[in-house]
Amino acid sequence: MTSVTAVNLSTGEERLYTCSPREAVVAAYAQERKDNNTWQYAERYDHLVQQGRWHVFCGDWGVRLPPAPEPQVTSTAAAKKIIKDFLAERPVSYSRLTAKTVNLQDLARVGCIFVTIHGWTPGPVAEDIRHLAKRHGFRVEFDVRS
Repeated sequence: MTSVTAVNLSTGEERLYTCSPREAVVAAYAQERKDNNTWQYAERYDHLVQQGRWHVFCGDWGVRLPPAPEPQVTSTAAAKKIIKDFLAERPVSYSRLTAKTVNLQDLARVGCIFVTIHGWTPGPVAEDIRHLAKRHGFRVEFDVRS
C-alpha cells in the first residue's frame, strides 16, 4: 500500500498514513480529537466523510485522490485503434499498422502487445505515441523500411 498525506486545511498540518485516502482522513480527524481506538473509526466517523472526484474530506482534513488509471488494452485490435485514432488527428503519413502479442512468460510471467507503425520516420510526435501506448499498457515500435 502506498503512503497518503492527510492535510488539515485550517492549519496546514500534514500527517502521513499507509492506508486508503478515506481511512487517512478519518484517522487524522479522530486522532486530532485524541481518539486512538482505530478499530472503532469506521463506526464513529464514516458518516462524516465527504468524497468527490478529486478529494476526500473528514472535518478539516483532506486528501487528494490519485487520478484514475487509463484502461489497459487487452487486444491487438484495441491497441491499433488507439494508435490509429491518435495518428488521424495529426499530419502524419504512414503505410500501415501491425500488432502482435509477445509472450514473456519465461522472463516476467506476462505478455505484452506491440504495435508497429510501418513507413513512418519517427518525428516529434514519437514520444507522445510512446507515452500514450505505455499509459494503456502496450508498447509501440517504428519500422521506417516499409
